[in-house]
Amino acid sequence: MGAVPPFEVAGTYDEETIRAAARVLFTRLWMRQLPFTGGAILVVLGTGLWLWWYVRMHGLAEFCFAYPLLFPLLWMFSRWSIQQRQMKKLGKAVQVRMTEGDFSIASEGE
Repeated sequence: MGAVPPFEVAGTYDEETIRAAARVLFTRLWMRQLPFTGGAILVVLGTGLWLWWYVRMHGLAEFCFAYPLLFPLLWMFSRWSIQQRQMKKLGKAVQVRMTEGDFSIASEGE
């Protein structure tokens, strides 16, 4: 039998693939956290209503009413953050090298 020729390949992920991966990770993260987020919003709104109606602390109640408006901003930042992290990790070129006695995977910057 003859010697096996070395196998080498280099590749990168394109931006659309990284965006799709970020979308999937974001969806998995927030689908798991959505019941807790919804529950927290209801508790904060209920507390604000109680403060407004019974305790007459209007300033704190307005904060409780405004607080759930931050959640869409948190979702947008979370999706952007996941995508940026994926760009940093997966946006680099990768070289895979396999020979008869060695197997290595190297990335740019490592």
